[in-house]
Amino acid sequence: MAIYDIDNIDMTKVDSKSVFALDTNVLFWTHYSKASHPSLKILPYQVKKYKDFVGKLLENDLKFFCR
Repeated sequence: MAIYDIDNIDMTKVDSKSVFALDTNVLFWTHYSKASHPSLKILPYQVKKYKDFVGKLLENDLKFFCR
């Protein structure tokens, strides 16, 4: 088992058979439309951080689950 810093993860060093366990908050911030509403002057940091990380997982065909 490894723990990664999602801000600085190097996907080239991640084993392609890795499976990531994500907290459900990651999906909440990735898909909660009111958190990224255009009228907000400042977006919560989670909106970009978690969306970018999930995007990297998908782009690299890495598996993840939430519980």
